[in-house]
Amino acid sequence: MSQTDQFHDLAAESLSESFISDSSTPIEAVDAYHEARDAVLDTLATADALSDKLAEIDANKVYLQREGYEQLRREAIDGAKELAKQAQRTYERSKAVAESALLKSALPRLESDSREGLARQELLIALGDSQGGDASSRLLGIAKSGSTEVQAVLGTDFARTVLIGRGSANVDKTLQAARRVVAESAQTPEAVKARDNIARLDKLARAQAAAAAALRHSLPSF
Repeated sequence: MSQTDQFHDLAAESLSESFISDSSTPIEAVDAYHEARDAVLDTLATADALSDKLAEIDANKVYLQREGYEQLRREAIDGAKELAKQAQRTYERSKAVAESALLKSALPRLESDSREGLARQELLIALGDSQGGDASSRLLGIAKSGSTEVQAVLGTDFARTVLIGRGSANVDKTLQAARRVVAESAQTPEAVKARDNIARLDKLARAQAAAAAALRHSLPSF
C-alpha cells in the first residue's frame, strides 16, 4: 500500500470516529461540524483526482510535446493546490465555529434574567479593580472556581464587554480559554456531552491532517 493510500485510510478512519451527536447539540455546532467534515472529504477527493489526472497525463505522454506535457502537469498540480487551500480555510473556519458553540453549550444555564443580573454583579466583584492581563488571569480563575451562576455569564456578551473595558488583550481568546476551563472541569450533563463532542472534533483534526498528507504524497514534488 502506498503512503497516499495509507493516509487516505487513516483520514477515513478518523472521520468515522469524529461524528458529533445531533441530539440536543447546538445546531450551530452540528452545521459547522458538517461543513468542516465536507472540507476534509474535499481534500481527499482532490488527492484522488490529482493522482488520476497525473496518471492520465503520463499515459498520453508519448503524444505530447515536452512543453505541453509539463504544462499539463503544472496545471493539474496548481489546481489541486488551490482547491486544497480553499478546503483548509473552510475546515479551519468551520471547526472554530463548532468548537466555540460546543464550549458555550457546556456552560451552566441561568434560570432567569434576575439571576443573570446577580451573576453579572458577582463577576464584577470577583474581577475587582483588575485591568489588562490581570483581569484576564482573574477571569480564568473565576472559570475554574467561581459559582455556576458566574460561570454562566462567561457565555454572554457582557463578559466580553467587561474585558474590553478593562483593556484586556485577546479578549475572544481569553473567553474561549475560560469556557474551556468550565467545560473540562464541570460534571453537568451538558459539560460531559460537550467534552465528548470536542474530543470528536479532535479526531476530525486528525482526519484533516491525514487528508492533507495524502494530497502531498499523491505526487512527490507536490
